[in-house]
Amino acid sequence: MKKSNHQIHYLDLTICLLPDDIDDGLLVPSFAIYRKPTYTGISINQRSLHPASHKHAIIYAAINRLLALPISYSESREEIAIIQSIANPNGLQVNVYTLVKKLILRCSLRSSRSQPGFNAFATSHYCPPPWLQAPFLLAPLPPPPLLLPPPPTGG
Repeated sequence: MKKSNHQIHYLDLTICLLPDDIDDGLLVPSFAIYRKPTYTGISINQRSLHPASHKHAIIYAAINRLLALPISYSESREEIAIIQSIANPNGLQVNVYTLVKKLILRCSLRSSRSQPGFNAFATSHYCPPPWLQAPFLLAPLPPPPLLLPPPPTGG
């Protein structure tokens, strides 16, 4: 942990205490993503034989971290530029801004599905897949064989 006047670096986060807009003497926390000064941003090159999911993992992890942290708009724009600068030397042909917009849209759609109105609609209009509706077509099993012989009859 590295501390300065009203700023601390904790794990991958920089927490700053800034004066608020009202200027009443209170300090408001502000967050930014912190990278060590020795961070190079070099990852698996596009020409390597690794799977594409491994090559893009650094980009998706950075975008998910960006979306999970409560950072300001200007900080998020700077972070998108940094993520794009990580993708370029590694040969990854990715538009980070578009990926961020898609993930934001996906998250907002996912949260809207959890609202009660959508759940009521989804359960009333649910159509099970055809494989769940197939009848049981096998013949019934025969009764199990008797282990003991039948009792003798009196005749």
